[in-house]
Amino acid sequence: MTCELAKGTGRARVAVSACLAGEPVRYDGTDRAHPAVRGPLGRLFELVPVCPEAGAGLGVPRPPVELVGRPHAPRALGVADRALDVTEPLRAWSEATAARLDVAGHVLKARSPSCGPARVPIRRSPRAGLRPAGTGIYAAALRRRHPWMPMVEETALDDAATLAAFVEAVLARARLDALLAAPSSAALAAFAARHRWWLAARSPARAREVAALAERVAAGRPVGAVLRQLEAAFMRGVLVRRPDAAREARLLGRLLALAKPALAPQRRHALRALVEAAARDPAARAEARARLAACFAAHPHPRVAPDDLYLWPDAAMAEAARLVDAWARGRAAA
Repeated sequence: MTCELAKGTGRARVAVSACLAGEPVRYDGTDRAHPAVRGPLGRLFELVPVCPEAGAGLGVPRPPVELVGRPHAPRALGVADRALDVTEPLRAWSEATAARLDVAGHVLKARSPSCGPARVPIRRSPRAGLRPAGTGIYAAALRRRHPWMPMVEETALDDAATLAAFVEAVLARARLDALLAAPSSAALAAFAARHRWWLAARSPARAREVAALAERVAAGRPVGAVLRQLEAAFMRGVLVRRPDAAREARLLGRLLALAKPALAPQRRHALRALVEAAARDPAARAEARARLAACFAAHPHPRVAPDDLYLWPDAAMAEAARLVDAWARGRAAA
């Protein structure tokens, strides 16, 4: 099997281990279709199925293999026949595919000797016991080539919060990729402004770093000179930190301070009460954000972009939130 890398639908593209998409490509000719892949992810994104073993020409069905050796440089050996060594074809296909893969995220099969991103069973020697300490050969190639790509194993998608975080990270990566494909001083300034408060909800330090890079370019530095730093700063904020209630409450307080001159005393006091409750009450956080959005829509502020993604999520973000929420509710009711 080869994966189709040409762009098609215009939606963000997410690669997925083919067995999780329902393709019968496992060693025994079965699949491991995952409901989140065929459900919300399939509706939100253009899925690109990938099977390293089939892509490397190992066939379906095929003898099962497992990782043996050092975790950072394992070999893929036959489970029943140790003379079977498929490491080199797997590695060659993985490196070549990772080099040309053009996606905004990847869903990987857990525990797979090719796709598993972490805790893959591995033996130090052919006779040693299995330990959950390996990384699949394809997953390792992906990490080397795409260190800032959102990746998740399918078992984590059973948690609604993790699914939501992955979807948000993919959409963020797709927005960044659009900037990287056509960089300019104006585009970078708009990107930084649009993401200022959205990124600050995850990592104020990374938001400041992105803003500083945009300022350097505005001051005359070539935009191409900062793109690597921009990618690392932005995606570190997206991938390493998730929004939490206390951080978001502090951010709402900063926005309230900006909005204060435009608010009548009674409205200001009511909004202050919501902000103070935001750290412990999700409803208060949502209401405070909605009221601040209405305030800045009526009274623009130079530090709040008119298309700020924290206050005004775009259509893709809104649709993603709706689908993930519906998915979570359906799972809870089942």
